[in-house]
Amino acid sequence: MERLAERPRIEQQDFNHEQRLYDDTTTWLAEVLDGSMRTPFEYRFDGRELYARDGSSLRPIFDNAIETARTFGSDKTFELRRRLIEAEEYTAMIQMGHGESPNTMVVVSDFPPELMSAKKDTDGYNVRRKQTMLRVITRRADGTLLMRSQSLDMSDRTALEALYAALGFVPEPGELLGQRIQLELPEMNQEFLTDQLMGVYDRSLASRYGGQYHAGRKSEHSMNTYDFVRAQNDLIAEFVNGSKYGINERLLYDLAAALQARYERNSDKIAISQLTEIFTGDARQEMSLAGQSAAASGRVFSGCGASLGASGESTGNAQDELSQLGYGSKSEETAKLPAKIRCINCKEKVDSKKVVKPKSWCCPSCKYEVDICSGAVICAGKRTKR
Repeated sequence: MERLAERPRIEQQDFNHEQRLYDDTTTWLAEVLDGSMRTPFEYRFDGRELYARDGSSLRPIFDNAIETARTFGSDKTFELRRRLIEAEEYTAMIQMGHGESPNTMVVVSDFPPELMSAKKDTDGYNVRRKQTMLRVITRRADGTLLMRSQSLDMSDRTALEALYAALGFVPEPGELLGQRIQLELPEMNQEFLTDQLMGVYDRSLASRYGGQYHAGRKSEHSMNTYDFVRAQNDLIAEFVNGSKYGINERLLYDLAAALQARYERNSDKIAISQLTEIFTGDARQEMSLAGQSAAASGRVFSGCGASLGASGESTGNAQDELSQLGYGSKSEETAKLPAKIRCINCKEKVDSKKVVKPKSWCCPSCKYEVDICSGAVICAGKRTKR
């Protein structure tokens, strides 16, 4: 840790902002949908830093997340605790990249104990599902790190402890997030470890409650919501194409509502390979109608650090909601912008009048700037945690 702290921060300017938007959006939607989710992400290691697919470096994301958590009120002290633990996880990943530690790391990111009795979604935490995110991080022969993240509903403590037992470990009482498991495994074993651990979790639930489980969900089909989301090419393309300079959060809400409606209609009927050709028509109209229906029922969509309500505002308690997802207005014309838009890069809500320049859009907070005509990134700005 000391050696890493002495290194100068590596700022990566050459990233693909459209790829970042696609990854951020599809990951959030996969967690929003009422089903199990598994996402694979690969990180390139250059001997000093890890880089995501969009070309951005990881360290600033963890650093900025800690800085943000320090500003939260006393009712959110658990967020700073968890962000600091996740920074330690990043350090462990760097050590894996150097080959200084075993090639496999298992992280059980359990639901925050402080929210187990909560009645309302806040900060992206779904209080009904109480999801644990199981992360299996492996080092490949070429030096890249692969992270597979699997949702596990209920955060059942006995079933989670069974995961540790299956690997020969006994967790200590309290939060599991910081109780990482590191072990050396053959590549073949790495490939199927996520499936094996999910199976241990589900069998523990079945032995005590009866029935069949998939990722902690009783009688659940096995469709991966991440695969489902990426297969909805028309809706995702409609959203991404209109989000060159940020997106209105109401449109994001409509997108989530439309995807949830499709998922509920077809998740038990249609194979993933068929989905791309089945859904046709006016994507924007479908999103709008689905959004109206979801709003009328008071639906809130929660995932990956943000809970989005029909007002287009991230929801949570009155103190300070963790609205870090970050999408602003889709309009390219100042007259159509809302008073506040959310920067796609730093996630802050800023005065829209301060964003628009004669030939570019520039966030006054992080200095992220794009050319209005071409959409080319002029300045990458300062990145925050997704």
